Amino acid sequence: MRFRRFVVDGNSMLPTLQPGDYVVGRRTRYIAPGEIVAFPHPHRTDFWLIKRVVAVSGMVDLDQGTIDGQLYDDPHRAPLVEAGSYEIDPGTMFVLSDNRRSTRADSRVFGPVEITNTYRIRFRYWPRPAVFG
Repeated sequence: MRFRRFVVDGNSMLPTLQPGDYVVGRRTRYIAPGEIVAFPHPHRTDFWLIKRVVAVSGMVDLDQGTIDGQLYDDPHRAPLVEAGSYEIDPGTMFVLSDNRRSTRADSRVFGPVEITNTYRIRFRYWPRPAVFG
């Protein structure tokens, strides 16, 4: 399936995506930092997550807010209680929620995720149309 519809359920991507938003994703193997993606939950095959990609390679250090020693530009950056460093292997991505203080259901808990079976969120079509990336 090249395109797929998703419904946002929860507040992990506030303020970018609201609960009840309908979005469309396009299947891809090429992901860039900053993009919003949908992917199967690493531990629940019947559940999909929508998150923002922070890195697709290198070392992510949440304590310092760096990727490979360089500060990363992140408008959703907030001080995180859950810190640490993560090595991002080829073919994986490190994802975080935009609303990082209200949820930890992202790579801070389950680590980097496989890029396979990933959809890049292209636009929101309901209730407020918007185009992403």
